[in-house]
Amino acid sequence: MERNTRTVAFYLPQFHEIEENNRAWGKGFTEWDNVRKAEPLFPGHNQPREPLHNHYYNLLDINTLKWQVQLAKKYGLYGFCFYHYWFREGKRVLEKPAEMLLKNTEITMPFCFSWANEPWTKTWHGAAGEKEVLLEQRYGREQQWKEHFDYLLPFFEDKRYIKIDGKPVFLIYQINKIGCFNKMADYWNMLAEQNGIPGIYLIDMLTNDGKVTKNKRVFASVDFEPGKDKRRNAVREGELNIESYDEVCTQMICSAHKKNEYRCIFVDYDDTPRRGKRGCIFPGSSPQKFGTYLQKIIDLSQKEGNEYVFINAWNEWGEGNYLEPDKKNGYEYLEALKRALNGDYEEFKIEKEQSSADASEIVEIRVEKFKRYYALCNQWIKNINDGYHVEQYFINKEYQKIAVYGMGELGNRLVEALEDTEVKVCYGITENMWDAFAEIEIKGLEEEEMFGEIDCIVVTPIHLFDEIAKTLQMKSHCAVISLEDVIFGM
Repeated sequence: MERNTRTVAFYLPQFHEIEENNRAWGKGFTEWDNVRKAEPLFPGHNQPREPLHNHYYNLLDINTLKWQVQLAKKYGLYGFCFYHYWFREGKRVLEKPAEMLLKNTEITMPFCFSWANEPWTKTWHGAAGEKEVLLEQRYGREQQWKEHFDYLLPFFEDKRYIKIDGKPVFLIYQINKIGCFNKMADYWNMLAEQNGIPGIYLIDMLTNDGKVTKNKRVFASVDFEPGKDKRRNAVREGELNIESYDEVCTQMICSAHKKNEYRCIFVDYDDTPRRGKRGCIFPGSSPQKFGTYLQKIIDLSQKEGNEYVFINAWNEWGEGNYLEPDKKNGYEYLEALKRALNGDYEEFKIEKEQSSADASEIVEIRVEKFKRYYALCNQWIKNINDGYHVEQYFINKEYQKIAVYGMGELGNRLVEALEDTEVKVCYGITENMWDAFAEIEIKGLEEEEMFGEIDCIVVTPIHLFDEIAKTLQMKSHCAVISLEDVIFGM
């Protein structure tokens, strides 16, 4: 198999002095302060982490960036994904390294942005649990959206900026926390087209809140590990959390992915330099293991049709999560990256025991189901508040006559929403005739041989869509779609 995967590493720009950190933590504070002060919390704990040759660099030095790029390219890394910090009223921090790269066009490193759209709090910077907000996150309206876009435009236009289908790639950490997301994204895409860009390739970062954004404005998702899989185990507040690197990497590999669902691997993880005894540690990482897991993820990504694999991280020293050389391992993690890209490791296989789901697995399934329906209902309300009516989806698709499968609460709400519109709900379909209470004709799934005279069937039990769709496709010649397609496609 031809190996054409592009690996992109998340890049933390907090290794230079900024005014905001000086006010909060004292003159000269950078991430290196957290790294240096770290102490081992138990025998064998790998702290403090020390960069090779004591290279406690300053990211305002252009030679540091040149060194990082030279090192990354030598070992096969395709690009950097810079964290981008934009807050209320256009306030930005830690923007200088990316701006320096933009200015120095001779540094030929592909790059993109990940908008870390959370409030700037002391917890993130190592306050061991304090929740003081240093910078609020507010999104504003068109004027603020335009200011943000205008700042990003020179980066988007740069030939080094990573693009897919001509669209600049822009990751967002918490799309679900942006109440005005639909309108903001539509406005940004309009501005992009006005500037000769075919749109913005928005990517949803799947973090430890477990939410997946299904929206026609979002083209892809990326697992943000270990945050995404860390949610499988309850994080205990106020005490040290220890999870297995091998177990989480195995979960990541066993997780099914589709086209445009990008995989991610983390190098290592130990955020005790920031959070002390309230931190989280994933012991067990080694260059050999990292390379083996990465190679498997690359192989899976190729089979899934995904060109990009994300790596967390290039330089998250405060999380013990970095590819850069340190005193313990030297360049071994970078060597592992190169070997994985070349396919030099032995084939990795996972032996999974076959067993019935235990109670905890059943609970997890129910939780995931609830989250999925919650996200659907939440998006439906957002659409209404933003002035997007459900009938428009069907009109755009030229579906004038529809049937609704599943006449529970969601089915009835859909019927009500389409009353007195150009879209006609011809009948409902259900397995349990006694559960139906909509004021429309109801047909039984088992009683009918064929469902005709309609343009599409909308399935409202979204968690069973694949199974239901197969049955309906044998009994109709029309399109069969999920209610998720409708609500997130508006």
